[in-house]
Amino acid sequence: MDYLEGRLPDKKRAKVERHLVDCDACLEAIEITKKMLHDSSVSELEPVPDLITSRVVKAVKALQKNPLPDRIAGHMSRLTEKLSDVLSESLTMRQPALVLVRGKETDEGEDLVVLKNSFPDLDAEIEIEKKDDDLLKIRVKATKNGVEIKPIRITLFHKEREVASYLDSTAFFENISFGHYVLKFTIFAEQGEKIIEYPFEIRENGD
Repeated sequence: MDYLEGRLPDKKRAKVERHLVDCDACLEAIEITKKMLHDSSVSELEPVPDLITSRVVKAVKALQKNPLPDRIAGHMSRLTEKLSDVLSESLTMRQPALVLVRGKETDEGEDLVVLKNSFPDLDAEIEIEKKDDDLLKIRVKATKNGVEIKPIRITLFHKEREVASYLDSTAFFENISFGHYVLKFTIFAEQGEKIIEYPFEIRENGD
């Protein structure tokens, strides 16, 4: 009634109108009430449409079965679980792994190190290859139970600076030098983004 009679502050009025854009039931109820209040030609009350009646009855029954405190508790429980999952995934493997790449004295002139890591939502295979010019090539493949994960973004960071990013389950990073790096896997799902970070350090082993 405050809305219909223009007594609401601007912010509350805007909030009601945003709700009415998406709620046909409330919009229809507002229109019927407005007509009853302001149309002097209406001599008798018009019957409430069956659709409105059924929606009101259904809403009341739902409230009786699931009171507001129970619904709030349920929402808080789900929110806590989701936050716990996100924190767990974000903190996975926070201690840097150490990758040693041998020097040029090897017979082949270049070395290849393969790392395999399992996370809660993906399995990562990381190949680090040392080239003759002392630069590295890194290949990363993300799978789950042997199947490539899509959609996913694989990003390589060096000293908090993004080196390159691929919107694919396989990524190639070339002309990489020795040092500290972080691989960031962003998995896109209906429930939202899941982020897994894998820090590691590449050192040359000259022994």
